[in-house]
Amino acid sequence: MSNALHVPGDAAAARTAQGTRSPAYPRLVIATTILASSLAFIDGSVVNVGLPAIGRSFHADAIGLQWVVNAYLLPLSALLLLGGAAGDRYGRRRLLITGVLLFGIASLACAVAPTLILLLLARFVQGASAAMLMPNSLAILARVSPERRKAARSAYGRRPEPLRARSDLSLAVGSSIPAVGALPF
Repeated sequence: MSNALHVPGDAAAARTAQGTRSPAYPRLVIATTILASSLAFIDGSVVNVGLPAIGRSFHADAIGLQWVVNAYLLPLSALLLLGGAAGDRYGRRRLLITGVLLFGIASLACAVAPTLILLLLARFVQGASAAMLMPNSLAILARVSPERRKAARSAYGRRPEPLRARSDLSLAVGSSIPAVGALPF
């Protein structure tokens, strides 16, 4: 009996790596995956522009409008890792296509929702489908050109030491500026 830990995702990743081939139209794959990810990213923020009109249309108070935003963001953030794991197991392309289709159907449901409750339900489905399409579109994008990905990943390690230290220092200083501004002087 073996004491080795067997993770099903490892076998799926190995099968994917063995069967990897370059896509026939890499630019089309890049454009498709970027547009699919943009759907989810833009929808998370663009709804804020429409909140006043949504509030008037549904006679919603501030709590109801906050739920319009949260009904999308909660399932998206809760299911994002599960969407990536499902893509590893069942196929990234399959989950990307399913996510985009469900996202489109949910968007139509949002457009024709007669009540706030149905709008919230449709936003929930949008968030769940965005959690399916986002990690898989980014994973497909990373697989389009493994050579470029390796070069980008190793570029940090090839910089001279002073440049690396300067970029690390600028990250630390830049991230602390909002905290310094909040101090009572």
